Amino acid sequence: KILFKIPIAGVDEIAAATVSAQNSWKLWRQTSLRSRRKVLETVATQLEAAAPALAKQMAVEIGKPVSHGLEEVRRAAKNIRDVIRRAATFKFEERESAGRVRHQPLGVVALISPWNNPVAIPVGKIAPALIYGNAVVWKSAPAATRISENVLRLLNESGVPADLVRLLTGDHSTAQKLAANENVNAVTLTSSAAAGFAIQEICARRFLPLQAELSGNNAAIVWDAADLKDAAKQIAWGAFGFAGQRCTANRRVIVCATIFKLFLRE
Repeated sequence: KILFKIPIAGVDEIAAATVSAQNSWKLWRQTSLRSRRKVLETVATQLEAAAPALAKQMAVEIGKPVSHGLEEVRRAAKNIRDVIRRAATFKFEERESAGRVRHQPLGVVALISPWNNPVAIPVGKIAPALIYGNAVVWKSAPAATRISENVLRLLNESGVPADLVRLLTGDHSTAQKLAANENVNAVTLTSSAAAGFAIQEICARRFLPLQAELSGNNAAIVWDAADLKDAAKQIAWGAFGFAGQRCTANRRVIVCATIFKLFLRE
């Protein structure tokens, strides 16, 4: 059955979102690190409380097992607390022999996120963007749209200003138009290699910072001192958990030749 339909945001909607984010950013960047940390701590706490509902929604809308969804949301909360901890010791300004070094927020970060980890990946990028004084315009994968709307609602209820994180609905064309928008100051993307090349070209023309996580071909290494039964179990789970729909899934195994047949049997 059809669960929901989404509109494809065009140039006008993208422009409106980025302008409002820019305006909100000018105020947010003046706030204290202490107040930003407090807001994000509330977000982490609220995420933990919402984990069962979000996990159920992931099961219905993207087919993710509930246990995996619970783990993802709880991991997202841990990621936020890690961001808070790191920011507490970050030196925003320091003197060196050649002069004074200041770290300043970039502005509006365009976030393009996938469907398979619809909470942990975007939250893991929104949290550092906000704590270091930036705004976010977020284009999530179509299948993750309703989950993204609930995450955004949670952010706002936790104290994140309404226009500081804006959500756009759409497809790959929306993502490309967002990266090309004049009010965007940096881009972060989790997607396929092909999508990465397309966004890289846009960012290169505009001299924009780009952080990209683009699929994977991850190997596990099994050597002769390994517990082969346990290694086989872990690798099978790593390869086929969530039907392999994650960039960190095991796709290859590098095995010591002397134990190859024993390992293969396991």
